[in-house]
Amino acid sequence: MEKMYEDEISMKQIIWVIIENWKMISLVTAVGSIVAVVISFLMVTPVYETHAKLIMNIPESIGTEIGIYNYPATSISDYVELLSNREVVSKTISDLQLDVDAEQFIKSLSISNEKDSNVVTISFKGQNVETIPEVLDSHISNFETYIELRLKEEAINKFIKTYNVDYQLNEQKYEQIQKTIQEYENLLSELEPVVSLRTALSSDVGLDAKFANSRGVSLQELSEGMLYEEVLNENYVTIEKKITDNKITATELSIKKENFESVLNELESEKALLESGEKSDFLSILITFVNKISPATEPLHSVSTGRGINVILGFVSSLILGIALALFKAYWKNEWRIIS
Repeated sequence: MEKMYEDEISMKQIIWVIIENWKMISLVTAVGSIVAVVISFLMVTPVYETHAKLIMNIPESIGTEIGIYNYPATSISDYVELLSNREVVSKTISDLQLDVDAEQFIKSLSISNEKDSNVVTISFKGQNVETIPEVLDSHISNFETYIELRLKEEAINKFIKTYNVDYQLNEQKYEQIQKTIQEYENLLSELEPVVSLRTALSSDVGLDAKFANSRGVSLQELSEGMLYEEVLNENYVTIEKKITDNKITATELSIKKENFESVLNELESEKALLESGEKSDFLSILITFVNKISPATEPLHSVSTGRGINVILGFVSSLILGIALALFKAYWKNEWRIIS
């Protein structure tokens, strides 16, 4: 038991060791702190941050030159996520030949959007105060282009599908109308445009005489009591009108067919351009909901680089090291004394 107490070092002894070696501890702490200051302020490159703001008013649908387009997403967060899309990031890195990878670029990028607000703030950190505004503006431009291409691609495929369905329905109606016209024409060929009606004379001699006179015959010639009169065939007239109406409808369907073919050809051409990477103004209205309200500017001051924290850590680490050296020195002296 006594041996255990002899081996233990009391707190009082530790304090005395520190007091006795205060010069060494102070020297180690001062040197460590100076090294931390030098490294933090002279060797660590300052980091700058630039900001830009976008406003997004995303409608549920929009009218285009070829029809109504319903947006696949109307939430700002769905589009904001694309700012960190690897394809967009890689395009920016490639365009500006930046010496960073996608992961590093994304870590330097921060995006904020307050709840129930359509304003998006985009920040980018970098060490070159002159180039980071260009990097951020270029990235936003690539972001807008990426959205435009994706929306155009989705819209073109949607319209091609819709117009193909409408085209097929139009063709079916046209074929049915042509078939109906043929049936009516066949029926019309079997009818006479004029029919004879047989009319009996009345018992009024004066009225009959007037009637005979209007026909240019004598009353005696009508002695048989019957008159044959030619009139238009109502069935013939009705069918003829139906043929005319159906031909008008067929003409309208034919015009629609030409319009459908024209739009489909244009859509296929734009799809080919899109796949080849070429840009056009076709459906450019789709991206009008994104507007830059505040471009990136050159920052006036660097952001926190952790200099203060580095100095504090250097000071604390040096102090601990100085105390440890003092304790080790005391321990070594004690052991040497025992050996001697």
